[in-house]
Amino acid sequence: MDIEVVKKLIENTAANHSKFMECAKEGNAYYKNKSGVVSKGANAIDIFNRFLTDIKVNPLKSADNRIPVNYHEVFVDQKIGYMFTYPPQFDVGDESVNSKIKDFLGDDYEKVIKQLGIDCSNTGKGYIHYWLNEEKKLDYYFVDPLQIWTVRDSSKLKPKNKYVIRAYQITDEKGEIFDCYELWDKDEMHLYKKPSNKNYDELNPVYIEHDGSQIEAVYINPFGEVPFIEFKNKSTGLNDLSMYKDLIDAYERIISGFVNDIDDIQEIIWVIKNYTGPENDVVYDKEGNPIEKPFDLLQELKAKKLIRVNESGGVEAIRGEVPTEARKVLLEIIQKLLPISAMGVDPIPDNTGNSSGVYIDFLYNLLELKAGLMETEFKSSLNQLIRVVCNFYKLSCNKIEQTWTRNKPRNEVETANIINSTPSDIVSNKTKTKNHPLVDNYQNELKEIKKEAEKVQKNLLEVPMFKMESNPPIGDEDVEE
Repeated sequence: MDIEVVKKLIENTAANHSKFMECAKEGNAYYKNKSGVVSKGANAIDIFNRFLTDIKVNPLKSADNRIPVNYHEVFVDQKIGYMFTYPPQFDVGDESVNSKIKDFLGDDYEKVIKQLGIDCSNTGKGYIHYWLNEEKKLDYYFVDPLQIWTVRDSSKLKPKNKYVIRAYQITDEKGEIFDCYELWDKDEMHLYKKPSNKNYDELNPVYIEHDGSQIEAVYINPFGEVPFIEFKNKSTGLNDLSMYKDLIDAYERIISGFVNDIDDIQEIIWVIKNYTGPENDVVYDKEGNPIEKPFDLLQELKAKKLIRVNESGGVEAIRGEVPTEARKVLLEIIQKLLPISAMGVDPIPDNTGNSSGVYIDFLYNLLELKAGLMETEFKSSLNQLIRVVCNFYKLSCNKIEQTWTRNKPRNEVETANIINSTPSDIVSNKTKTKNHPLVDNYQNELKEIKKEAEKVQKNLLEVPMFKMESNPPIGDEDVEE
């Protein structure tokens, strides 16, 4: 591809990607407990305090507490724990293929699937990249969604990625920082870079040394498609924070403002009668020489807690009042609205006792709806990953069945009683095992049940029906009897 075309493509894609980057960075910041109140404060107190500091007059500095309440992390981790504590399992109808898929997913599968869920919740999207490792085996891992820029082929009814640009920074051996861009299509990957403080006119291909000469860095893509799989939070591609960000900001402003008011109560506003302004005071240097120096009475009040008035003077103290009841009511309203807007489970429910299964389902109703939207998007993406594995290793997988298990509190006695009381001609033993409260991985459990049944049958076959050496011969009388 012509370098000028590449420059234009990357520049335009970066511009289109800027809005997503802004929302994604905000979602990640709130997840790390760096919400709006941390950067802006409860009110414009920070600006006022800085102004007073700049003019060297700040005797009664207003309190500026900034207290984040990490509701966003609570709701995100609640959803991820609900959906991915037990990662989705795959069944293609062939145990040997299932075993190879499980070997490919490996030990990182649980970490990858949870990180994809967190990325989608915070940014709206997550990505898996797959490649051939040094041993020429298929490998995969998640990618930071902030690094991925996509260019869709809109001419098709089901648009696919025509190009994927992976953007990141590197530091060379001289300490210079460069912006790198991997441009992927279905056939190749070309690598470009520019100094991070330069514009896209400085973008150039990366060259590597080969057989004593410099050649352009090009990676041959063996898969016939762009090796990035996109995962969405929901069909709109929006993150979870957009549903309740304003409520979190309001809650944190109230809390921070409340603490500010409590701190400011300690600051007394003094009303001084017949005070004409600054006077002169005498201070002493290191040698003990007196120095006459003008001072402000407010500064002296702050420093010495001392007031000097004449016979006609007087002092009156005024303290601020904190509207406690109004704040309390408003916080309670926001606490009720937050789980609804977040489609989550109230962290402080009214009933925390031994609840029935119906009540638990009611509490988790909104969370289940939100999880279902993400599951719908994840299923097709996970199927795409499994088909990549099967195609690469030439395995048969005509139909892929996914099993999702929710991590939800339940009344296990009720569930076990239902399973035990249901006859096998209505519900199969596989379904009973799959839904039993003591079973985490039903496929492994079915294998163990089969092994135990085979072991019992083998032991029965090894036991003789009659031990002739210990029993006397059977005579005619015994037969008649």
